Amino acid sequence: MKPAIFHKILLVGLIVTSIIPTNAQILRTKNWHFGYNTSLRFETDTVIVDTSAMQSGESCASISDEQGNLLLYSDGVTVWNKKHQIIGNGAELLGHESSSSGCVFIPIDQTDSIIYLFTTDYIGNTNGFRYNKIRNYGNDSFEVLSKNNLLFNTVAEPIGAVKHHDNNRNWVMVRQFNGYNYLAYLVDKNGVIDCPI
Repeated sequence: MKPAIFHKILLVGLIVTSIIPTNAQILRTKNWHFGYNTSLRFETDTVIVDTSAMQSGESCASISDEQGNLLLYSDGVTVWNKKHQIIGNGAELLGHESSSSGCVFIPIDQTDSIIYLFTTDYIGNTNGFRYNKIRNYGNDSFEVLSKNNLLFNTVAEPIGAVKHHDNNRNWVMVRQFNGYNYLAYLVDKNGVIDCPI
């Protein structure tokens, strides 16, 4: 086989394997809560439509465990559990329901004992980019331990998140408002490193 062909095959193989999520990652996104009292649960051959406590024009995030069981969902202002109950200290977060892609959950480990919720405010408002540390006590019992921690005060609305290449940590990224600078924050088992790249 010619080296050029081998390199093309290798490149295609690497691209395909890097974009195919593992089963656990797929199951973490099995439940979607969004919009006005709407939820979807993706099963193998069907989608189940159900209700939700959320009433959000844009901002929404959901997280399930590695078996696909719903844990939490949020509009950036309130956090609910799978029973549609507001979790302990889970109201009055400083995100905004009208922030597009304005919140994201990041689990710290496979046990989901600590989960971070990152939020952004409506563009131009002063609440900026913040995080909330949530403790999972088991049996659908959650509490926001540390709330509305400011990371940066003038950002655009969308938040992006991706696994670090070591597969143990995560990057959370936002863009500065009125600029082209992107801020990437590392999240690991020790917390949020508040010095962005």
